[in-house]
Amino acid sequence: MRSARICARTPAEGLAENTARRRCGIAKQFFRAAVRRGHVTTNPFDGLPTLVRENPKRFHFVTREESEAVLAACSDAE
Repeated sequence: MRSARICARTPAEGLAENTARRRCGIAKQFFRAAVRRGHVTTNPFDGLPTLVRENPKRFHFVTREESEAVLAACSDAE
């Protein structure tokens, strides 16, 4: 099934796993609406994983000093 191949792409094929899942989620929503409206009979993306997972490599602890520097750079709310 072509939809399964699209959602199973790996970073070596040009898409990160979460990017592929996000795009499959959009396609899944599109086809769900098409099924409801009677334009197609089945959703080829049903049953495929579309939940985006957290990426621990992107986690960053913000120090007190960094927080204070950001707040100092902001304009006054008043």
